[in-house]
This record gives sequence, C-alpha cells and structure tokens, in this order.
Amino acid sequence: MCATNSSGNQFAFSPVTTLTADQYIWRVDHTFSTKDTITSYGYMQRNPTNDTLPFTGATVPGFGEHATRFYKQYTAGWTHTFNSNVLNELRLAIRALTLTLLNRTTQRCPHRSDLRSIRKTRRELGCP
Repeated sequence: MCATNSSGNQFAFSPVTTLTADQYIWRVDHTFSTKDTITSYGYMQRNPTNDTLPFTGATVPGFGEHATRFYKQYTAGWTHTFNSNVLNELRLAIRALTLTLLNRTTQRCPHRSDLRSIRKTRRELGCP
C-alpha cells in the first residue's frame, strides 16, 4: 500500500511527462522555364515521451508508458502555364502519423500494488 503523503490520510502525486521534440521543415522551388515550375515542401517531427500516466487511461502511479510519435507531411506540385489566362496544376500530398505506445516503463512487483480491495471482492464472489 502506498504511504500517505498529504493531509487527511490521502496519497497525492503529480504526473510527469519527459519530452524530446525533433522537427524538420524544408521547401524547394525550381523554375525550369517561364512556363514550368515545381515546388516541394515537407515536415517531419519525432516526439518520444516518457509519461507517468499512460495514454490508455490509468489514474494511479506506477503504470507509466513510453510513447513515440512520428508526424510526416510531404507535398509536391508542378505548374505549367499555357498563357496568361490558362495554367495546369498538379499537386500530391501525403500526411501520416505513427504512434507507438509501450506500457509499463517501470516494472512493478504485484505485491507492491494495493489490490486488497480487489482480492476482497473476488473472495466475496466465491472466486479463488
């Protein structure tokens, strides 16, 4: 059972998130002629975090997670000008988010968790 650390025989804690953010942004424009131009730009961001409370919803300490997030966005375009009133434009774009969650960054022994109330309920229900 966790020791009390605040008044009124209560246990309190403040969740902590450790974050690293790496971000890359670029843009490339090129004009081949007065009628043809291309453009490309992109964005990538990597955010690994260590959280004392996981994304999946625990509200007690000891069940933290390591989360890795990758955000990616790439865009490319080509423009061809026929005359001052007509042009042709082609654009392609890709957006992606990759999220990996690894629960329990710190291992806890079961006897260190306060599960007495769950055990009591199981006994009352006649479960082993």
